[in-house]
Amino acid sequence: MLTYDAEAHARWQVTVGYRWFKSDRQFTGSHEDDAINDEGGQDINDSHFVDFGVSYQWTPRFSLSLTIPFVEHDRSSVVRNRQGTIVERYHVQANGPGDLRLSASYWLFDPVPHTQGKEPAVPPRGNILLSAGIDMPTGKDDVEDVHRRFNPTINRPLNVTHPVDQSIQPGDGGWGIPFDLYAYYRFTDRLSGYLTASYQITPEESNGVLTGIGNEFERYMSIPDTFSGRIGLDYALLPQHGVTVSLGLRAEGVPTYDLVGGSDDFRRPGIAVSVEPGVSFMKNNWSASLTVPIAIYRDRYQSVPDKQLSAALGANRHGEASFADYLILFSMGKRF
Repeated sequence: MLTYDAEAHARWQVTVGYRWFKSDRQFTGSHEDDAINDEGGQDINDSHFVDFGVSYQWTPRFSLSLTIPFVEHDRSSVVRNRQGTIVERYHVQANGPGDLRLSASYWLFDPVPHTQGKEPAVPPRGNILLSAGIDMPTGKDDVEDVHRRFNPTINRPLNVTHPVDQSIQPGDGGWGIPFDLYAYYRFTDRLSGYLTASYQITPEESNGVLTGIGNEFERYMSIPDTFSGRIGLDYALLPQHGVTVSLGLRAEGVPTYDLVGGSDDFRRPGIAVSVEPGVSFMKNNWSASLTVPIAIYRDRYQSVPDKQLSAALGANRHGEASFADYLILFSMGKRF
């Protein structure tokens, strides 16, 4: 549980966060494509994210933070012949720095413990932290690699170089405005509830990078909004050692329509809902946490190009996406 630390007032904090997942289960809408998954024909992303963060507690209520991300992606896809039979699986990669984020945070209520006529000082039972910032397009959005494509004339795959899939590009190519909310409430000395919500607005519609998809509605990559939310309970299992366990629900994804700007061009909108167990440690200005969200619901929404193509063809068209069964999220921090 995140609360105000009086010892950390006007001090620096550095953090390192790690995130990993392997998306290897294909869905169309909320339906899992069992035949394709059993055949081994799905696209598979193996993704690693490392975020370096530094923050400064300017006042007890106000802080600034900078996040510097790095990514390493491997994506594998299959090549099919004219009969639709899989002839091989190939890999492409993308890695490097992602999009920098600068944000400011403010506690809605005074977080400093007060005596309230008692000794020692009593911290507030709950609070709300609001954040807003700017996401800068520092990561590359047009990384290229060698793909394999089946050539029916010579009846075998050939090498073709073009941008890698949108899902593994280090950056999205646009400016973003992230908004975050964090709230907690202490029910007892050991049991607390938490709620987080995040949404990033991306005013630009497209980054102009070619997708290699053969229809006019999905020719370029979109710059989509993103969202996430978490709700759950924290329990101080070993308070003398700073150990807390947690259990909650987590949802994250990409909307079909952006709040600001257009929503055309290629994107894979959808949502993943997970059960999120975790454990955290906080003592002597050190903190660490480990959570493993386990997916219980996945839904690939119909995109705007899906709807445009459906209208043009006179038949329903719904794109697919691969989701992970679980994620590994780890972070460590130190206050100075």
